[in-house]
Amino acid sequence: MLRYFLLSAAVAVASNVQAASPAPTQEAARIACDQNTSRVLPGDYNFCLGHKYWESGKYESARQMLELAAGWGNKAAQRALGVAYFNGDGLTEDRPLGLAWLALAAERKEPAAAMLYNSALARTSVDEQRTAVRMLMQLRERYADDVAALRADNRFQRTLREMSSNPVYGRGKCLPGSGGLPPGATFAQAVDGAGNCSMAADNRFIAALERRYEVYSEGWSKRRVELGKVESLRSN
Repeated sequence: MLRYFLLSAAVAVASNVQAASPAPTQEAARIACDQNTSRVLPGDYNFCLGHKYWESGKYESARQMLELAAGWGNKAAQRALGVAYFNGDGLTEDRPLGLAWLALAAERKEPAAAMLYNSALARTSVDEQRTAVRMLMQLRERYADDVAALRADNRFQRTLREMSSNPVYGRGKCLPGSGGLPPGATFAQAVDGAGNCSMAADNRFIAALERRYEVYSEGWSKRRVELGKVESLRSN
């Protein structure tokens, strides 16, 4: 399954933790920034805006958007913040804060995220790690999966119910951005398409959103994930 919103695997080189910039693929960025998906997948939407600000050198605006995305359980945003703070890339260097964000981003123990976290952990002092623990506990209150991913899931499920229970559903008025589309239309076509409205078109649009959400929430479950301390995530 494609992972549109995960940064590439990273390794430590010289004195920096190396990772891609907070950028999804070109197609994913265009899709995620579409207003039609902003209310159902706000984490995607805010992450895309953060990427656009970052690419234009507006780092403070990018930070704000990435933090909003992180508040919806977007792990790519959390990783991007971690790398930026740890390396002082676009943001004021704060290695403990960077490590805390990277620990949070590795919460689902996805291999690339764990590799990036371990790379940073190996380059921090004991004092930095102790500070990171305190910062991690603070970040968890808003950005941990049992808060942020649950918030995103509630928003997604509630909005999808509202969309599919619309009284005009299938009666000639399309859901925003759906339109009349052929079978097998891509998500981009579902967002950008226009034409005759039908229940089939609406069903395809909802199905495309559901597939996208599967990618977005991959690795998360509604069970609480514990990150009680900063520690190595290497497999034994």
